Amino acid sequence: MKKIVVLSMAAATALWAVKVNPGGEVYGYYMQALSNPDTTKVGYNEFAIGRAYLTLKADLIEDTSSALKARARVTYDIEKLNSLVSNPGDSTFSAKGTYMGMLKYACCELGAFRGMPGALWIGLGQLTTPWIDYEEGLWGFRGMQKVLVDRVGLMNSADRGISLKYDFPKGFGSLQAI
Repeated sequence: MKKIVVLSMAAATALWAVKVNPGGEVYGYYMQALSNPDTTKVGYNEFAIGRAYLTLKADLIEDTSSALKARARVTYDIEKLNSLVSNPGDSTFSAKGTYMGMLKYACCELGAFRGMPGALWIGLGQLTTPWIDYEEGLWGFRGMQKVLVDRVGLMNSADRGISLKYDFPKGFGSLQAI
């Protein structure tokens, strides 16, 4: 049922939008475990995908003379659940990699621009939370590993509800309430 909802949201967004930007990110890696020279056990190596994002961003209103702008985003996340597993008491490794897909973001935002020095955005749906995006921008190694709060599970990068975001002029920051 969730797949049908995601596909119908993506199709409706693509049909109604003025401009659609499909995209994605793939975080792949190579892992190698050397064999034990004292035994006949063979080592392990693997090329794999740790995580992948499929994203559809759309501008719903793109009139430059209008005081309003609207945009939508749907992101599907594919994650490897359990990668390399070591067997206790044994020097063998096994790859028990199964992938799981989930809806990461699905939101619409409406922005007001006229009469104020900046932009005011009102969002609805499964929205991005500001901290993890900010931390990933500072860290710069997202391709290697998730940021600490996301990896440990202290914080989620998405939240359902309504958000209010104000972007200061000339990119001098923003305020957001979810």
